[in-house]
Amino acid sequence: MENIIKGIRRYYPVSDSSLEMLFSHMKKLELPKKHLLIHGGVSDRHVYFIEKGFCRSYCLRDGEEITIWFSREGDITFAMKDLYHNQPGYEYVELLEDCELYAIRIDELNQIYETNIEIANWGRIIHQECLLYMDITT
Repeated sequence: MENIIKGIRRYYPVSDSSLEMLFSHMKKLELPKKHLLIHGGVSDRHVYFIEKGFCRSYCLRDGEEITIWFSREGDITFAMKDLYHNQPGYEYVELLEDCELYAIRIDELNQIYETNIEIANWGRIIHQECLLYMDITT
């Protein structure tokens, strides 16, 4: 999980023991290029950590695919409405390469946020950095 560890620590200095606890809740997935990881309008109660590979998030507008984000090794990907509001998201996530991912259920991640300040701070910071990135580029 070298790329995931680097990706997490790029945003916050999470300790080895906190990472081990986080990883103990994850399930490894190896999926092929062009696999549709997340389907818009379908609930997906997971956050995916990317160890190997590259993917894009997109939404459909009038039947046309509009790319909204790219995720690479060390990043996370998820459906926003699923994560924030427990509702099916509008995003699709397509794997652009063969990928090695680690999935954690959103309810388990939220429990970890409540009990581990390092993981909670990492979660807060990664989301604020993404919001700042989107604001700067618009």
